[in-house]
Amino acid sequence: GWHCRQDWSDFAMPGCIWWSDFHVSSLAGSIRSGCISWQDRQENFLPVKHGEAMTPWEWHAPIMQRANQLGMSCFSTPFDDSAVDFLESLDVPCYKIASFENTDLPLIRRVAATGKPVLISSGMSSFADLGEAVSVVRAAKAPVGVFQCTTAYPCPPERVGLNLIPFYRERYGCWVGLSD
Repeated sequence: GWHCRQDWSDFAMPGCIWWSDFHVSSLAGSIRSGCISWQDRQENFLPVKHGEAMTPWEWHAPIMQRANQLGMSCFSTPFDDSAVDFLESLDVPCYKIASFENTDLPLIRRVAATGKPVLISSGMSSFADLGEAVSVVRAAKAPVGVFQCTTAYPCPPERVGLNLIPFYRERYGCWVGLSD
């Protein structure tokens, strides 16, 4: 089932850059956890619709504090303006845009207006949608990156799409990465 790790210290390894993101919306004043272990995905995976597997907003600051103690950067995926305001109050270092939000240009403008880096997940997006999202972030003069994501959980290794990462760098001229 779904659970929250009390201690992530076994994941904090010297020389590694770790980040964790959580999904935030005003829906019932809660956040949806954005990280579960690969083992959990393999053994206990259940499809989760937006709005399920929620974590109270008041858990967000302690999770971020613990991540920071372990040398991890913790940030979030907002789904509305109130979530952006909440995350700004926590001084998140950057934002991730979920692929199904890549056409919500007002939300992307609001996130980009913070001036913090915006990580755009490709997932369910067309190349045109990704290009428009990147343009909106650039218009706000915020740093932008496009992250390859195959919207399949768990994603079979043969469908990860690592070959798209250099394509994204060439097409969008920004930093790139992988989002699972």
